[in-house]
Formats: sequence, C-alpha cells, structure tokens
Amino acid sequence: MNTLPALLRGVALAALLPNVVFSAAAPASPATKAEVIELSPFVVATQTDKGYAATNTLEGSRLNTALRDTPAAISIFTKDLLDDFGATTMEEILRYDLSAEVSFGDGEAGGTGNQTSNFAEGFAFRARGLGASFSTDGFRTAGEPNTYNVERVGSTRGPNAILFGTGSAGGNLNFRTRAPGLAKNLTGFDFKVASESTKRAAIDVNRVLLKDRLALRVMGVWDRKGSPQPHQYTDFQGITLAATYRFRRDTELTVSYQHDKTEGVAGRDWNHVDNLSRFISQRSSGAIRWNPTLERYEGANGTVLNATVAGTGNINLRNVLVYGPDLSVAPLFWEGASATVNRVTSATNASIFNTLTAPIVHEGFERFGSVTSTGPAEFAAVTYDSLSAIFNHRWTKNIYMELAYNHSTRATDSMIGQNPALRADLNYRLPNGSLNPYFLENGYYFSESNLLRLKRTNNNDTLRASLSYEKDLGERWGFHRFAVMGERYLNEESRLRTHEAWANRPFGGFPEDAANRVTRRRYIKIVGPSADYTSGYQPGNPANLERFTSSFPAVGAMTTAWVPRNALDFDDEITTDSLMAVMQNYFFSRRLVTTVGVRDDSITAEGPRVVRDATTAFWRFATPADKAAFAPVGKDWFSSETISGLRKSIGGVFHATSHFSLTANYSSGVELGDRNRTILPNEETPPPVNGQGYDYGIAFSFLENRISGSIKAYETQSKGERAQAGEQVFVQPNNDVMTSYDYYYRQAGLTPPAALTTAYISTADAYLGDRKSNGYEFELFANLTRNWTLRAGYAYTDRTTTNVYNEGVPWWAGRVA
Repeated sequence: MNTLPALLRGVALAALLPNVVFSAAAPASPATKAEVIELSPFVVATQTDKGYAATNTLEGSRLNTALRDTPAAISIFTKDLLDDFGATTMEEILRYDLSAEVSFGDGEAGGTGNQTSNFAEGFAFRARGLGASFSTDGFRTAGEPNTYNVERVGSTRGPNAILFGTGSAGGNLNFRTRAPGLAKNLTGFDFKVASESTKRAAIDVNRVLLKDRLALRVMGVWDRKGSPQPHQYTDFQGITLAATYRFRRDTELTVSYQHDKTEGVAGRDWNHVDNLSRFISQRSSGAIRWNPTLERYEGANGTVLNATVAGTGNINLRNVLVYGPDLSVAPLFWEGASATVNRVTSATNASIFNTLTAPIVHEGFERFGSVTSTGPAEFAAVTYDSLSAIFNHRWTKNIYMELAYNHSTRATDSMIGQNPALRADLNYRLPNGSLNPYFLENGYYFSESNLLRLKRTNNNDTLRASLSYEKDLGERWGFHRFAVMGERYLNEESRLRTHEAWANRPFGGFPEDAANRVTRRRYIKIVGPSADYTSGYQPGNPANLERFTSSFPAVGAMTTAWVPRNALDFDDEITTDSLMAVMQNYFFSRRLVTTVGVRDDSITAEGPRVVRDATTAFWRFATPADKAAFAPVGKDWFSSETISGLRKSIGGVFHATSHFSLTANYSSGVELGDRNRTILPNEETPPPVNGQGYDYGIAFSFLENRISGSIKAYETQSKGERAQAGEQVFVQPNNDVMTSYDYYYRQAGLTPPAALTTAYISTADAYLGDRKSNGYEFELFANLTRNWTLRAGYAYTDRTTTNVYNEGVPWWAGRVA
C-alpha cells in the first residue's frame, strides 16, 4: 500500500489547518509546573529525562520512583535515545537492550522452532537467556508496539511479581505511549528514507481544545521496510487517537484508541536446509561420476552407489505440482503410475555434516542471507486494535487512586513454508521415458514444500483498580509509600493451523495424511537469480483455491483446500485475578530504600479439547455433544486448570556515598505452560513455569547525574519450562529423546518403540526442563555536553538446562516394573 489510510489523512488535515507548525519530530507536550506537582504516583513525568538518561520509572514498583532508588535491573529507552537509534520496532530496540535477543526458536533442538514467528505466532524474545514478555502502559497486550506513539520504553530484567502475574522469567519490555498535553499545541513530522526501499512517514499532532482542561492528540504512521533478502518486506500502518480531560486539579481521565495493520513477507534469516552437499561434494571430487551409457550415477570404479554414503534417496509423493524458474508458466501435474501409486523422484537427501539436525546449505550453494527459501508464499497480515481508559484521582493529600481498563485484539492470517530443503533431481528420464529437463546435469536444483496456514486471534481485557498512600514521618522514622491493586485479566486466544491439501480425501485415509497434501516443487537454475531460489508457490495469493484434473478417471477433478493439520490447536479462555500490595520505605535521610511487594494470583485456564469429526474426518474443537467420545479415557470434552499462589519481590538500595549505591533484589514469578502441548505422565497440558531471580550490583552517578550507570551480577531460573515440542515423544524413534531412551529399552529387555510396541507409545508431544542463567551486566549513560550523549552496555549470559524430562520417569517406571 502506498498511501496513508483515508482516516489518518482526514484527521491529520483537520488538526493541521487551524494552526500549522512545522518541526522535526517535535517532542511530547511538556507539563506545566502545576501538573508536575499534581502528578499521580501511578504516572511518570518524562520531561525530567535528559538526553539518554531517565530519572524516574514505574517499572520497578508500579509507583513513580527515582531510578536511583529502584533495586530491580531496569533500563530506560528515552525518546531521545529511540530517535537517535532510529529504532521503531521491538526488534530494533532489542538490538540495544542488555541481555536481550529476538527468538526465532533457535534455542530449541533443531534450531527452527518459531520459524516466521514475528508474523505468525507473535513476537518472541529472550532476556538473560530465558523467555520474556512485553506490555503497553502496563497492560499485557498481543500487539507488537511501534514507536510512532511511544514516549519511552522500560526494560525490566528477571521475574517481577509486582509488575505482572503471569510474566516470563526473563523479564518484560513495557512501552509508555504519548499522552495529550494540556499546555500547548504541537505538531511533529518524522520522515525516513533508507536502503532496501525503506520509507517511513509519521505525524504527531497535539491540540489543546480547552486550556489546562481538554486536549486531543493524533499520531499516525506509514512505514515500509524492505530487506536485502528477496521478496521480504513489511508494510505497517497505524493511527492512534488520544484525549485527556482534567475535571479539576486532582482528577483526570485519558482515553486512547489505536488501530494498526501489518502486511508483508517475513521469511527466515537462514537459507534452505541442506539436502544436497553430501552428493555434490563427492560428485565434484570424482568419488561419484555420471555414466551416460548406463544413464546412472556410480562410484569412481563403476560400482553401484550406496545411498547412505552418497546421500541419495527417493521422494515418494502421490502427486506434485511442478514449477520451473518462470512462475508465469502454469505448473505441471506429476502423478504416479496409477491412482494408488506414488510419483517417485530419485534425489539428493543429505548434508556433508553427519548429524541428525539438518544444517542450512553453505555459501557455496547460496550466499547466506541472499535468498528467501519460500519466496513470497509466506505472506502474512496482522490487525491490532486497542482501547484504553485511565482515570486518576486524588482523594486526600496523601491518597491517590487509579482506575484503568484496556481491551486489545490481535488477528493474524499467515502462511508458513516449513523450512524447505535444497535438493537435486537425479532422474535422467521421466517415467514416460522422455528426457527430464530438470536433471541435475542440465544445471538445476529444486526445492519443495507443503504450505501451512496459521490463523490466530488474541483478545485481552484488563480491569485494574489501584490505591496508594504515602506518609512522611520525619527524618527519624522515614518516608513510606504503600499501594494496593486489584486486577482481572481475561485472555481469549485461539489458533487454527491448516495444511494445503486436496479436498474430499481423494486418496483415502485422513484429510491431513501425506497422500492428500499438496506439494509444490520449483526447479531452480543453478547460479540463477537469487529471487528464484524458492520452493514452489502459487503466484498472487498463495491461499487461493485451485483446480486440477487427474489423468486417472477414478480420481478426476481435484480442488485444493485447507484442512486442520493435527489435534494441537486450541481455543482457550484464561482468567487471572490478582491482588497485590507494595511497600516502599525510605530510611536514614533516604540513604536506604527498600521495596517489598506481594502478589496473590488465581489463574484459571479452560478450553475445548480437539476431536476428529465423524463426518468430515477433520480435527475440530469439541462441544458438549462430544462428551461420550472422551469418556473411555476418563476425560471431559474440555480441559480446565486452576492455579494460585503468592509471588513476592524484595529489594533494597543503599546510597553508600553521594556517588555510589549498593543494590540487591529478589523476585519470583509464574507463567502458564503451553496450552497446545501435552506431556507425560498423563498427556495433559504442562504445569505452570515458576521463575525466580536474584540481582546484586553497584550503581553510580557523577556530575549531577550527567554520568550514571550500574554493574550487576544476576542469577535467574525457570523451573518446568518446555524444552522441546513438535514431535510425539514416544512415537518417532529418531528424535533426540528416543535416541537416548533406546538404550534403556534394550537394557530392560524390551522391544524399542520403533517396532511399534504400543505399550510404550504415548501421544505426549513435549518435554520439560529447568533453565538457569548466570551473568553480569554493565550499563553507562553520559550527557557529556548539550550536543554529545553516550550510552554503552555490555552483558554476559551463561544458560544451562537441567532436569530434562524428569516428568517421564514415573511414566517409564510404570512400564518397566
């Protein structure tokens, strides 16, 4: 899309016509002196931020607290810092955060867990080597923030019971949005042009409608990001409308609405999987040669090839849609010799690296980062809407109240090509005897995939009430602050994954069986354009339905369709009721500051199970009518889980001198297990993940905080976190778990499950482990002059995983007893 939405253009013009003021990325509306005095402790004033250094934060205790008095590990990205970095997305911000990295599933066995998760599954990242979460204005949200409407970003590392009830052990990234300013009108424009056809235009308009009483703010953006990898791009459009009304000096309401839309092709950072190099390396060295007389590949001495050594094998597909380098030419429809026989392709199938985990091809075949293995087939569209209302009121001189509500929705529709491999076709002739134009010696490789379509929705409703009280008891007894909070968080989340398949099961079995799947193969000219190095895909909209006709009358016309992949989808409702109390105490002329927080959460997660439909044979969500189907296994048609417990945070800061402070902090947290996975021994949803962390450090400040920073050591751990998923643990004997357990089967005199001894097979598809991260972090901020600022950081993390698969021990013991 090449223009701003009509709504954004209209609102922007209406706001600009009365009073146009041009500036380069104008800052947020500064508060007046009176406003600073009246600020609620639940609100932080950003006008005190100087350059890259922030002075106050809500991230450590939910109360507006000086950073120097906060014991938790917190980094603040001010607006100046975000502007100078040019960071507009979470991924760009994380490049500069301590101990943080984007997660593409590379921490999983196999290294390809999340694939194109930023579109499909939602943005994921790690902090201190563990899973982390993000929020907007303190609300858990499903939409990835963009900085067009953001004033500052707070990064909290480690679990924090005060901030979130089901947060991740790694930490949280919280985005604070810009609020309407009641003091004066401001207009800001932001334009950006960069390489790879990257363009960005943003507008920020603040209008005071009633002086010191009513203001409106409009923020909008159009952002297109290209990529050095062909086909990949991201189009982002967003608009935010916010209004603030001050009823009186100590009572204020802010309401905002945000609508964002993202489209693009995400692809992967890595190239094709290597199913090629073992054969090609031997062909290049002369260990394998082509014999034109016998029309076969053979060893250097004329012997028949050993398939394992040579890295060859057969691809058996009922049929395959075949594209050449020119996708404007309609695909060929290759079938087997009969309606019940597969089409066989002799092809390369192994890497020169002798490993169970297939690596990507090396740069001799594809320069790293030069291709998109699935091409534009991995198109995705995301819509996000959010409505917030925050009401602040001061009851008395020392008692403040905040009522807050947020509703947010995220809906995605995305395609995933599932890590296609690069291969070579070793068939000199086609089954009908004609020459194969795509034979390896003719200068072609090929790649194929079966597309997966993922539709996901995530709806969040949060209602929160907070009350704070503060009391100064003088120099002897100190200054004390107390806050209590009650919150209900309702999360409705669903996921439906479907394969492209032939409708109505033309080849029998179940709809999702391999024989019924649609495979699209593309032959690639060796050393051809990098953009051609893709698997097969349907030009235009890859989700469109197509019609083909089989050469066998018994099959006839066939139409593509999208059928549920397996029984791992979910449609869950998670309710979290939380009560929290926080206490901050300042002693010895505020040289010692302690923060203590206790949070009691009750979390209920429930949703329908998945059952195969008796008529269509599709997997679908169960209903009360399916209760009888689950009775034989002693389960109901839905699953339900409730957990509760106390989480706590305890920390302190001791200002040893005017320049140096000692900090220490402990906090615990909890996170729900993956709702779409099952584990042993009962093949149920994994239990909650418990996290806890310790931080110790030294903070420093010089020249009236013009130079500040900290050095911290930490230990963070999560217990019972999913260590792997995606394979049925006791069905596929080649995965990493079964490789280890095969020895124990034999030692016990039992037949390994490779022989399908059903007594030792489970449908559990995940296993658990404990993860611990140890490390240290250094951070420095310096406002050297009016025009020179500096931020520097260094972090080291060492993560280990222990107690892997302990939950399988009782299951195993019951079968070998």
